Amino acid sequence: MKRGFLIAGLIAAAVLGPRAALTRPQPVRTDNAAWKSIGPDGGCLRDLAVNPGNPNDLLAVFDSTPSQIYRTTNGGNTWKRISLFGDTILSIAFGPQGSGRLHALGWSSVYCSRNGGSSWTQLSNPQGFTGLEQIASHPSNPNGLFILGRIGSETTALGLARTTDGGRTWKAKRISSDGNTAEGYCLRVHPRNPSVIYVSGHTRGSSASRFIISRSTNGGDSWQDISAGTTSKVYDLALDPNNPSQIYAATEWGVYRSSDAGDNWRNSSSYSYAYGLAVDPANSSVIYAGYQKRIYKSTDGGVTWTAIEGGLAGNCRRMAVAGNAVLFGSRAGIYRSADAGATWAAAQTGIRAGLVPSFFVAPSSPNVLYANVADRGFYQSDRFGRTWSLLPYFYSCDDRGRIAAVDPGNPRTLYMVAPGQG
Repeated sequence: MKRGFLIAGLIAAAVLGPRAALTRPQPVRTDNAAWKSIGPDGGCLRDLAVNPGNPNDLLAVFDSTPSQIYRTTNGGNTWKRISLFGDTILSIAFGPQGSGRLHALGWSSVYCSRNGGSSWTQLSNPQGFTGLEQIASHPSNPNGLFILGRIGSETTALGLARTTDGGRTWKAKRISSDGNTAEGYCLRVHPRNPSVIYVSGHTRGSSASRFIISRSTNGGDSWQDISAGTTSKVYDLALDPNNPSQIYAATEWGVYRSSDAGDNWRNSSSYSYAYGLAVDPANSSVIYAGYQKRIYKSTDGGVTWTAIEGGLAGNCRRMAVAGNAVLFGSRAGIYRSADAGATWAAAQTGIRAGLVPSFFVAPSSPNVLYANVADRGFYQSDRFGRTWSLLPYFYSCDDRGRIAAVDPGNPRTLYMVAPGQG
């Protein structure tokens, strides 16, 4: 056993209400609350979306049960929860500029809100899909949506469904025909020409598997494999908003770039693994690539990269440029830089969506609380959870350890176990 300090995580999910009430998306309730969240702020990010008309307006959804959607209107300084879902929300998107619409994609359902997330309407599902994975909005038609998912029954392939009438009818096409199973990773629509669509994914056959990037130039009616030149899993794709023929791919072998809409690719990085990408719309030469507890920044259009560490935690899931700030969304939460990536700080005030696998109250001092927040580490509160402090990682356990006990006579003495440590 070792001695150290632990910190409290997200304790008590707030205002869940009766379990049956969560079978359909629900607005946030503040009446008759049986539980109150006491923090700490943060959570494991699932997806991040930027309002096309206001870069300081963003949506974030987290891995939590029920799924929670948060919104910021000040570039990530503070967040407010706008929606609770009984469904597991995988992907979110703003509607086109000025439409006021929000879209959310669950495991098997599609949702639309016309009032900022206070209430949601469940749309019809595209026929023939056995799994839904990514959603994107049409850049000018508020009734237009694109969905990437798995299509088929006995065997599955990557497929794209699109609607132009708000989900009343859908048109679906296969993207890949090989393999027995498929998984989609990323869906991107050209910001000015929605006939041009890019997807990345993975198909698995009986004897081999293949990572793909595919492009459609006719709204998804037909697809071309443009993977040649890339050799690994593509986690994210980013189109230069000022020159959408310039595309970047975040892969297991770093960042690839294409200057001809994906016809040719070149690995432009000297490092392995990039999970999330963002291009600065104010200066397309500036690109950010997120990895584990660090980012890489390029100021010359992806030709060269500089690693930046410090102030970040967790494996990156999404990057975004929010006005004058840059956001790093990870399994450990959301982090913000106000100086073009030079320094970072947690930016999750108001977010209460973390997973707490273990939690203890000090027997001799009930005001002292400890908890392990998944993917973030250990937290401590001396004020019944009113404020929290993140403690240093204990020995070699990082955030994977678990509290075993708090000393009954000394609230500062803890015992914990960790994988491989006994």
